[in-house]
Amino acid sequence: MGALDIMNWLKIYDYKNLDGFLRSCKGQGGLGESVLRVTAAHLISVVPSVLILLVYVFFASSTVALTGTGGLGLVSLIGGIGIAGVIGILILGIVMAIIFFLLNNGVIHVIAGMLGGKGKYADLCFLISYVSAALALGGIAFMAVGLAGTVIPCISCILLIVELVFYVYILYANYKVLVVNYGLSSGRAIATLVIDMLLWLVVYTVLIIVLIVIGVLSIASLTSLAGMAGALPKG
Repeated sequence: MGALDIMNWLKIYDYKNLDGFLRSCKGQGGLGESVLRVTAAHLISVVPSVLILLVYVFFASSTVALTGTGGLGLVSLIGGIGIAGVIGILILGIVMAIIFFLLNNGVIHVIAGMLGGKGKYADLCFLISYVSAALALGGIAFMAVGLAGTVIPCISCILLIVELVFYVYILYANYKVLVVNYGLSSGRAIATLVIDMLLWLVVYTVLIIVLIVIGVLSIASLTSLAGMAGALPKG
């Protein structure tokens, strides 16, 4: 089918034929194509942000040049560091997106198996990659409409409602993937999604707590060092 088959990405939104589409895709691809599709979708979703960052870097270096606050070397340095930073963020984002995609699907695969599901991990990734791609396209559309909302305030209120419906539908598409790939009943497919979300909620909560503790300890250490430095005899 090809990783860049965008017309097939859009078929995720055809709720009447979603079940049939997913069943026709099952077993038609492997992990390699799944990762390529997710990578392409991620790139599409971050293009606007990357362009904004590049424009910001351009104006920052131009401002330095026009105001004469630095020589050509400084202008080149700001531009070079800025572009390198944007590229670094882009690459890191792609890597993290792929890792989370594979890891999250691994968690779902284990949960579905524990609940009696019979299916392949590679097939799960292949089907979910279509949902992820459709999600990316939807995100671009919402970003475009959101920009219009800055000019027409009433659009923002409507957009919030539409976004809520959109993300509920994406959850529904994930649910259908589990039913198709693992042959789970509706209740067990929903339970798989709920358990997966709760597990990640716990993980994120623990990470936030750890980061807060590290931050507090770091501040306390710096404060203690500052106090010790102030207590040293002068002269």
